[in-house]
Amino acid sequence: MKIKEQTIKALDDLSEADIMLVNEWIDQLRLSRHSPIPRESYKITYEQLHAAMQKCKTSLSNEIHRQREDRL
Repeated sequence: MKIKEQTIKALDDLSEADIMLVNEWIDQLRLSRHSPIPRESYKITYEQLHAAMQKCKTSLSNEIHRQREDRL
């Protein structure tokens, strides 16, 4: 199986919060390849973050805690 297909299949197993992180990484990769100058840190408004987090099944703090446990 090709890496792109494997990646797309793996996305189905991720939580909404993890998918948001993957999407942000993709956006940052795109920006870094098209811009010779490093861009400022990624900035979104509270309202944008709140709207995105409403789609998540768990809270942000629970997701952070879970990801930290995964690294231990």
